[in-house]
Amino acid sequence: MMPVNDDKMQKIITEIEKLKYGDKRDDALTALSQQREHFSELAPFIWHSVGTIAALLQEIVSVYPLLSPPLLD
Repeated sequence: MMPVNDDKMQKIITEIEKLKYGDKRDDALTALSQQREHFSELAPFIWHSVGTIAALLQEIVSVYPLLSPPLLD
């Protein structure tokens, strides 16, 4: 694993901040998924960033109804 320099660290922090905004979330997730192999502390950074987990949970809750099959009466 390569060390993360200051420029890459700032880019990772910026992408984590973008997770809070619905219109930027997909691009941020794509960028962060590409960095996870090079930055082992990505999960704790996301977990401890203010509002990020709430935004991701909101995304999951909004998609969940589309995943559950309709009930047969």
